[in-house]
Amino acid sequence: AAAAASAAQAGAAADSGALPAGSAPSPGRPELPEELRTLVRRSEELIAQAERIAPQASPEDAQEIRRLVQEILAAIATRSPGEVAKHLEALEDMVFYLQET
Repeated sequence: AAAAASAAQAGAAADSGALPAGSAPSPGRPELPEELRTLVRRSEELIAQAERIAPQASPEDAQEIRRLVQEILAAIATRSPGEVAKHLEALEDMVFYLQET
C-alpha cells in the first residue's frame, strides 16, 4: 500500500507540471508529455495490482516487486519515459507470472 501511495504521489508530482486545457505552461514547468502521463497512469494501476499480490508472493518475489516499484518511481521522478516503460514491463511480467502460479 505504501508503494501505491508513493506511486500516486509521484504521479501527482509529475502531473503537477500539466495544466488544464487552455492554460499556458508556467515558466520553468513545461507540460508533462502525453507519453509520460500515460505511463504514470499505467504505473499507478500496476503498482496497486502488484501490492495486492505481494503478500502471497515468496519473499524473493516480494522483494523484486519492491525493487521494480522503486525503479519505476525513480524513473517517473526523473521524467524518463524509456526507463519507466522498461521497469513497467518488468513489473507487468512479474505480476503476470505471480497471477499464473
